Amino acid sequence: MPGPGTGSSGRGNVGAEEVPEVIKEVSGVYGVARDVAAVDRVMSYYCMVYVLQRAIEITKACTGGRPQAVKALLLTWMDDVETQKKNLAGLLDQEGMGSPYVEIFATRIYDIAERDFASNTADSKTAQNFLAAKDFFQVLLIFGELSESVKQKQKVCEEHAKSITNKSPKDTHASPPFDPFPTPPQPTTSQRNQQQQSTPPLNSAASIPPLSATTQQSQSQSQSQSQSLQNNSPPVYQFSHKANMDEMESAQKHARQAASAIDSSDRGSAVTHILAALSILTGTNVSL
Repeated sequence: MPGPGTGSSGRGNVGAEEVPEVIKEVSGVYGVARDVAAVDRVMSYYCMVYVLQRAIEITKACTGGRPQAVKALLLTWMDDVETQKKNLAGLLDQEGMGSPYVEIFATRIYDIAERDFASNTADSKTAQNFLAAKDFFQVLLIFGELSESVKQKQKVCEEHAKSITNKSPKDTHASPPFDPFPTPPQPTTSQRNQQQQSTPPLNSAASIPPLSATTQQSQSQSQSQSQSLQNNSPPVYQFSHKANMDEMESAQKHARQAASAIDSSDRGSAVTHILAALSILTGTNVSL
């Protein structure tokens, strides 16, 4: 499956450093979304949801409308996010696969960097991990406001990454791309037997704290539940109408108003806004 930003049209195939200046704010999260795509499709998907939502929000205020290049990129990202969601099937609907999953993932990266920093073994990779953890924590905004504890961790990430960079700026700038699951060095022949009973290296995948019990259970049952998920997942509808950027924003507005009406137990308004959003997305007059 292509990574995020690599839509079939090729228009969205840009590196983080090539993100247009007007939406440069999202380049960090976009970068880690690409980096993590090969090892965790769920986390990559949530990163791209944040990137898309934030980029749309930023460019609403563009004088004279969105630049054509940005508009094309956003449309490609929309297609990529929809493809990612479809490929994840019903996995996202399982318990613990929302904000808890994102926070656990970000915390694992944060903990690895913190242990390196506390043990005075921090290097350029540690700085990269701090910055990546900060970006992963930022993705929690798609689920609501950030907690004070998360904001504090982001502050620590920024301060420690800056401290490491100031100590060895050349080494940090030359560091390789972020790797969320760095592999340990290969043992020599004489070390192999001892390594089986020794503690794994601090930065190895084996040293990463385990996921929550809920997430472990979901993963261990994934194979046995795959057929059930396919049978129980809502159908994916295909329409000839291709909603443009303005229509997507209008549909999002109706969806938010529908959610607000539901929270207020105003069923009439909720249904009205849901039908309006469906009409926009399908290009037809949807009614009851």
